[in-house]
Amino acid sequence: MKKEHFYSILSGETPGHIFFGFIFFAAIGIALSLSLHANSRDVNSTRTPVKFDFWFLIRDNAKRLLATVLTVYIALRFTPEIFNVTLTNFWAFTIGMGLDKLTEVIKLKTSFLDVKPKPEE
Repeated sequence: MKKEHFYSILSGETPGHIFFGFIFFAAIGIALSLSLHANSRDVNSTRTPVKFDFWFLIRDNAKRLLATVLTVYIALRFTPEIFNVTLTNFWAFTIGMGLDKLTEVIKLKTSFLDVKPKPEE
């Protein structure tokens, strides 16, 4: 299989260099969403460090980030085919931020994306 054919499978009809640009803007959206979430954290919680800790943020949201990255890739890859729309940098950013907010809500409302299970009451 040719390398170009493999890349077209991964990025669909979007040229590879443009698709990776969309990934970049989606990553900015994810990072902004995660940053907004971190700024609203409860510093008095026994689970949360008082001083901001980047690695704690990543570990505590590992499943959320994985779910977001996978759904963002799927959305960027298949949106043009399913909805017959042209992606733009703005839409890639919006998809990244919106899907991360969606996974944040799922994490907050369920235990599905918790890194450590909550103790039973």
